[in-house]
Amino acid sequence: MNANIETASRGPTQAASGSDKGSTPARLLRALRSDRTGDIVTGILWAAFALYGLAATINVIVTY
Repeated sequence: MNANIETASRGPTQAASGSDKGSTPARLLRALRSDRTGDIVTGILWAAFALYGLAATINVIVTY
């Protein structure tokens, strides 16, 4: 019963967690802190590493 009272007592002006309310910088900061952003950054770093390796390999093949 206590959980029902706490849920019902939350006012309409209180934003639920994960809502898109707020200024643009605040929304951007929340997006950067999300778990998915970390996965995207890691993927970009792996792609850059792979492209660097490919470029180095092509450079060795062309040079010798």
